[in-house]
Order: sequence, then C-alpha cells, then structure tokens
Amino acid sequence: MRRRPIVPQRKLYFAACEGDGERAYVALLNRLAGDRRLHIWIHGEPLNPGAGDALAMVERACERLAFRRRKGATYGHAVLFLDSDTAENTPERTQRAWSTAQEHGIQLIWQRPNLEAVLLRHLGGCERLQPPATQSFVELQRRWPEYDKRGISADKLARRIGYPQVVQASQVEPDLQAFLLKIGLI
Repeated sequence: MRRRPIVPQRKLYFAACEGDGERAYVALLNRLAGDRRLHIWIHGEPLNPGAGDALAMVERACERLAFRRRKGATYGHAVLFLDSDTAENTPERTQRAWSTAQEHGIQLIWQRPNLEAVLLRHLGGCERLQPPATQSFVELQRRWPEYDKRGISADKLARRIGYPQVVQASQVEPDLQAFLLKIGLI
C-alpha cells in the first residue's frame, strides 16, 4: 500500500479588499503563488460597499478580521488594500486610520492614487508612470484597451499580468513589496 505524500498546510493571510478589482488582484496573487509552489493562501475579504474614507475602511477591515478569527481562522499577516486619492481630504481621519490599523496588526497597502494606477505600473514601460486619480483609468485603458473594471477577474488580469509584472510593480510600490516579501512571493 502506497502512502500519500505529506502536503504542508498552507499558511493563511488576510487581505481586506476595497472592491472587486482588489479581490481579483488577490486571486491573481494566489494563482502566482500556486505556480511557484508556495504553500500559502491569501483570503481576499470584500469590504463592499467599498467607498469610504481610510478610517471607515480600516474599521470595516478590523471587524471582518475579528469575525474571521472568531470563526477559527489564524492568519500569518493581515493587509488592507485602499486607494490613497481620498486620504488627503480628511487628514485627521487618515491619521486615525493608520493608528487603528497598527493597533489591530493590519498593514495598509496604499494604492497611489488608486488601483488603476497600480495596475498601470505592472505594464511594460509604465512602472514609473504617476497619473493623477482622474487620469489613471484613462491611461490604463490607453495602454490596455481590453481592461474593463466591470467584471474584472484574476483570469482577465492574468492576460497581461504575470509574475514578472508583479515583481516590476513591487519595485515602485513599497507597500505592495513589503507584503509580497512577507508572504514569500518575491
């Protein structure tokens, strides 16, 4: 009788996601981790509705993380993906968001200024582009005409973004880089 090989248990990570685009990106990261035979899983937790200031998002992430932990989940690290374009509108609430996240052990991954700009920096020759929030979607679609934020999925992202592109973006996205190093993806 043959014995089954022992498969190491996956280390679990928590990623609070402002919207569907972030969830698709987390699913893409899981796919890339699997391709690299890493025994990890990033749980993408939706915070929908996502719109809100940084403090509201952090508070919602803290609630969802606490709920998951009460259900028995043990996470090696927790992050929250959020757009930075609204952070300067309410500096006192943004400061409270930082301290609340730190208090609850949640790393903030600031998307400067938003997800579309970060996705743009994954594309070849675009890693240094810094479009303003009002232009990031237009600039991304100019360079990736098939991109459509409605119905976004890991499959659609994977058509243009693979491991080399994630590494490229991490070189100019310090918060993302810190997370990817923490989970062993880069």
